[in-house]
Amino acid sequence: MLRTYLAAAGAARLADEVVAVAVVLLVHARTSDLALAGAVVAAYTLPSVLSGPLLGAWLDRARRPAAVLAGNQFLLAAVAVGLWWAIGRAPVAVVLGLAALTGVTLPVTSGGFSGLVPRLVPATDVTRATDADALLFGVAAIGGPALAGALAVTAGEDAAVLVIALLAGAGGACAAVLRPAPRDGSAVPPRLATAVRRGLAHLVSGPPLRGGTLTTVLGFGSTGVLVTALPVRVGELGADGGAAGLVWTAFEAGCVTGLLLVRRHLPRWAPEHVVFVATALHGLVLATWPLAGSVPALLALAALAGLVQGPVLTSIITARRLYSPADLLGQVSTTGASLKIGAFSVGAAAGGPLVVSSGAAVAVLVVAVGQLIASAAGCAAARTGRAAVRRSRWGGAGNSGCVRGSPAGTPVSYPAVVAPAPARASTEIRGAPMSTPPLPPEADALLRRPNPCVMATLRSDGTPVSTATWYLWEDGRVVISLDEARVRLKHLRRDPRVTFTVLAEGDWYTHVTLVGRVVEMYEDGDRKDIDRISEHYTGKPYADRVNTRVTAEVEVDRWHGWGAMKDNDQPSG
Repeated sequence: MLRTYLAAAGAARLADEVVAVAVVLLVHARTSDLALAGAVVAAYTLPSVLSGPLLGAWLDRARRPAAVLAGNQFLLAAVAVGLWWAIGRAPVAVVLGLAALTGVTLPVTSGGFSGLVPRLVPATDVTRATDADALLFGVAAIGGPALAGALAVTAGEDAAVLVIALLAGAGGACAAVLRPAPRDGSAVPPRLATAVRRGLAHLVSGPPLRGGTLTTVLGFGSTGVLVTALPVRVGELGADGGAAGLVWTAFEAGCVTGLLLVRRHLPRWAPEHVVFVATALHGLVLATWPLAGSVPALLALAALAGLVQGPVLTSIITARRLYSPADLLGQVSTTGASLKIGAFSVGAAAGGPLVVSSGAAVAVLVVAVGQLIASAAGCAAARTGRAAVRRSRWGGAGNSGCVRGSPAGTPVSYPAVVAPAPARASTEIRGAPMSTPPLPPEADALLRRPNPCVMATLRSDGTPVSTATWYLWEDGRVVISLDEARVRLKHLRRDPRVTFTVLAEGDWYTHVTLVGRVVEMYEDGDRKDIDRISEHYTGKPYADRVNTRVTAEVEVDRWHGWGAMKDNDQPSG
């Protein structure tokens, strides 16, 4: 099934990459109107900004999402034939309308395929499939423009446009035979408008996903400036403006190489952190481009920029999968893709006036600064959620609510973070105060021992579910490791609130309860975390070396102790 998926997604993305080059060449050959060429490209890309969230929500609800992906490709094939006929023959409005028609569904090609990966492969193969999926983007970005240019030279611009129809048709045929695993049918899907609101809220309110998305959108937007800056820059270096295509090819080749070099190590780090660091490094390398004194030097720097940028795409795809519940993954993927595409279009539109007023070298420096700003903004957005303090009560302003099973009035926000108040008594249990960190030394010592522990998560209907678990207590956080296929991992991805009760060995009456929420979640690719936890409890590494493990770090907001750990004046018994 993975091979069929890669064939479908690869053909679809290759067709998409051919569009911009082939259509521009055909418009120029038939009309010599570069303004019309730019308008067609804009009509193809801009509608996705508005359509992405709606299409994603629809895709998440679709009973046959593979049929949606196939239909999107068949539509692109039909529009490609329509553009081949209409350009230079039909009114401009018809040409722009055809481009906009398929542009509305563009996020399905960019993000819809990726959102289907977890339902097509076993949990143990998801990481490998995600890496392969990300590589397809780079291969298509390299091969699409090259294929369009080669066909235009050898067979004419008409052939370059018609091959879009062939590729899209092949992608649609492969997508039609995909059989993704069915979703859990026990839950009644919400209304489409409600699903759209939930998806958008999830994308912007969860700190890690919000930060990673912000960085990629801002970074991709500033990269759009290079569309107009590069032809001018290579011209300044004495080459034909068409050599800008070589620069893009070198950059994409660097991206593929960079991903291949680090793909085995990526599970060691949180995906959003990879996005922040790689984007910043990308900006630093871009800042050296104006120093290139020749086209070969510029090509080398472009390859280096791609090398450090390479892990970004697979990391943001991984972040969407790790931090999104299954019923929102399609929408999150398509919305993120549509925001990037829209930002790129805005950057491309702004690039022309910037190059005219300040020159190509300055424009490239602006792109470099844009990458650094994108990295810093995303990092700040990811950290803001951890520092936020929600003081509102149930029924008040904001997204505050109560943990089911907790006393009425307990302030809890999801997916916003509940920060511990400075005072000791922040919550009450049967009239007694519930304490806030830091914990006293005796409680800290109990938590550091391999004692029995029970964790409680929330199902989608609010029902609490408790499970025995292993854990580590490190630097005031609870560290747990979960099998990718576990239901409680699904619970935490949807709602990060969690409670742990740790029992003193040999004295269950003495226990400590911790109330908190997940603040970090990442794949444990080398099983370093599960091995540490297993050795803590058994003295041996974890036996299962096959199934994918996910590490979750929980920050404690409140706690209370009982028995020898009693921390309030509530009477015993």
